[in-house]
Amino acid sequence: MKYIRTILLWTSSFFIFGFSLKYFLEIEENVIPFIFGGMGLIIGLVKAILIRLSSSSKPEIFSQARKMFNGKINLNGETELLINDRKIILDYKLEDLGSRMNEYIIAKIDLTNIPRERINKLKEKYEIIELNNRFYEVVYCSWGNKGNDFKKRIENKLHQIEKNVSQQ
Repeated sequence: MKYIRTILLWTSSFFIFGFSLKYFLEIEENVIPFIFGGMGLIIGLVKAILIRLSSSSKPEIFSQARKMFNGKINLNGETELLINDRKIILDYKLEDLGSRMNEYIIAKIDLTNIPRERINKLKEKYEIIELNNRFYEVVYCSWGNKGNDFKKRIENKLHQIEKNVSQQ
């Protein structure tokens, strides 16, 4: 349904633009709206294909992450990794901005073994959420370069957390 909606949105918007152009320029032929409608249809089809291809990369990314970090699938069906003795749960978000697509890997770093007063201080600097009586720091990453960009970002974030916890 998402793909059809994307195609219809682009096609109808270009048809409307073509009819308004015909009306304002007072052109007698009906060819202009159909040319613009065809261009909208082509753009909509390309956009729908891109959405389909990017959404199919999620299982591939998660399987690469499990191989790279000796991860597993936990009882909730989430990909769980263990990096520097911290449990990390992966999530995925595909953001459609109209003209481009952004793909995010959301890493939730488990902070439950840190005392609550330190977690409250960390909330000032980091995005920390509480799910099922467990505290997680949320880190938005890109997969990039076969996971190397992801690995560097997570290791830097873990280093920052450890540094801030030890300073307090």
